Amino acid sequence: YQRRVHGPQNPKTPKPQKCGMHYLKKSDLLLYIKIRMQKQSVSTLKDYARLRLLNDMMDTVKTNAEDKNGYFILVADKRAVRVLSSVCKMYDLVSFHISTIEKLELGRKRFPKSEAIYLIDPCEESIKLVLEDFKYPKLPFYKFVHFCSLGPLPEPLMVKIAGNPTLIGAMKTLKEMNINFMVQD
Repeated sequence: YQRRVHGPQNPKTPKPQKCGMHYLKKSDLLLYIKIRMQKQSVSTLKDYARLRLLNDMMDTVKTNAEDKNGYFILVADKRAVRVLSSVCKMYDLVSFHISTIEKLELGRKRFPKSEAIYLIDPCEESIKLVLEDFKYPKLPFYKFVHFCSLGPLPEPLMVKIAGNPTLIGAMKTLKEMNINFMVQD
C-alpha cells in the first residue's frame, strides 16, 4: 500500500525525496481513504449520494454494532446493487469495513457469527426474501442484522417485518436511507 506525498512537510520530520513514497499499513490506508472521503467537497449529486449512503448508513450501523471495529456482510437486492454501483466503488465499501457483498436474490452461505447489513428497495419481493432468511430461528443466516431501506417502508411491509420474531430478535438497526435513485455521470 503506497501513497504519494504532496504539499508542505512538517519541519520536524525528515523531508522525503521529491515525489517519494510512504509505505502504509492496511489499517492506516483504510483510515486515510475514510478521512479523504469525509474531506471531499460535496459538489455533485454523486458525491452527496456517496457520502449520505456510506457515512449515514455506516455511522448508524457502527453505533449499534456489537463489534465496533468488525467487518460486515452487505446483503443487497438488485435495485440496491444498482444504486450502490452508481455512487461508489468497492474500495469505498472496504474502507467502511464491508468485507463481502451478497445479492439477496441468490442463495447465500450462512455466517451465524457475523453481522450483516441488509440494504434493500422497500418492495414486497425484497421484504419476502428477507423474511425467508429468518424463517428458522435455530438456523440464523447472521448473528445480528442492520436493516437499511433505500426509501420509506410502507405500513403493510412494516407489519410483515414486525410479525417475524426471529428477524426482530436479530435486528440491531432499522433505517430508511431515502436515497432510492441512481446517479448517472
